[in-house]
Amino acid sequence: MPQAAHLARDDEITHRFRARNRLLRGRFARVLGEAAAVELVAFLEGALSVWLLDPGTTDPRAMYARYLSSFQNGDTGPTPAPSG
Repeated sequence: MPQAAHLARDDEITHRFRARNRLLRGRFARVLGEAAAVELVAFLEGALSVWLLDPGTTDPRAMYARYLSSFQNGDTGPTPAPSG
């Protein structure tokens, strides 16, 4: 089943993940703004997926450190960079 098909399902797990995604985006948006919140949640979800698919060859600490350092320094994300 293609990955997108899993997202279109109407079941309890999909509802929980959607609610979690919206909660995270909302909380991050209050601090960072909506565009930065969307990007940050996309990274977090994507990084988790990469690690779950191949944990033996994925270093999540390094991946998070590299991305979050770039995010904090304004090297990624919306312009202007988020403050805080």
